[in-house]
Amino acid sequence: MSGTFYASAAPGEPVFVKVGDRVKKGQTVGIIEAMKLMNEIEAEVSGEVVKLVAENGKPINAGQVRQPWGRGSSVGKASWWRA
Repeated sequence: MSGTFYASAAPGEPVFVKVGDRVKKGQTVGIIEAMKLMNEIEAEVSGEVVKLVAENGKPINAGQVRQPWGRGSSVGKASWWRA
C-alpha cells in the first residue's frame, strides 16, 4: 500500500511503537494514509522492535519495507526483530 506513514494516531500523541518496545501480534504499530483513508498497520508477529524504517509523515511505497519487526527471519527485505 502506498501513502503517508504516521507513527502516532494524531500530532502530539505518543508514537505507537519505538525501538525496544515489545509488541504483540495484532497490535497497531502505525498508520498509512492512502486516498484520505487511515489504514491501521498491525504487527504480524509478537516480539521486540529493534529498528524503525518508515519515517513519520513521509511517503511510503507499495512493496517498501514498512514493518519494523520480524521473528528471527526476514520480513519484507530485512530482519530487525528479536522474539
